[in-house]
Amino acid sequence: MLTQYTKYYWKEGRPYGLLTPGLYGKSYRIVHDPYWRRCSIEEYEKEQFRRVIYDSLLLDFSRLKEEYQEGWNRERCLQKGGEELFLIRDQNERVILFESSLFEAGKCRETRLFSSQHTPLATQRICYTSLGDSFNGVVFYDLEKEVVMYKVYAYDEQREEFTKLLHEEWDPSHKPPPSVLRH
Repeated sequence: MLTQYTKYYWKEGRPYGLLTPGLYGKSYRIVHDPYWRRCSIEEYEKEQFRRVIYDSLLLDFSRLKEEYQEGWNRERCLQKGGEELFLIRDQNERVILFESSLFEAGKCRETRLFSSQHTPLATQRICYTSLGDSFNGVVFYDLEKEVVMYKVYAYDEQREEFTKLLHEEWDPSHKPPPSVLRH
């Protein structure tokens, strides 16, 4: 039987377990093959399966690093109120992700990622000092709202866009983003 953990953390786009729990309460199992080609996190309540929080088959967080980025194309498919919906296509024009972006004061503040079948995968929070955040950048969360990674950027107020990447952190358990944002 696989080890269950009361908590887990992210490092380099991979989950690692902390604290072996007793028999009751919320716990997690981290399941992966010996080569980490595929990995998932399962959530349990009192030893009963609840849901899959993460599955690298649908979105491999470790592949979000700059060196692995592919030629993805973002295509707007719908706009309603303060929300915009996008399709993300790979270089072969296949739909690989569905993205829902929420706006505040004309700036994208949150992007929720779904599989092409609309299975929730992750959330990205976009931070702006001009809107009261402690830094300009993005924080990437899994479905359990655990920080997977974050990036701090310089921001050009005139063009209203992020410019130079100042810091990228793939071990947020040791260096949390400036005043960690929780949903």
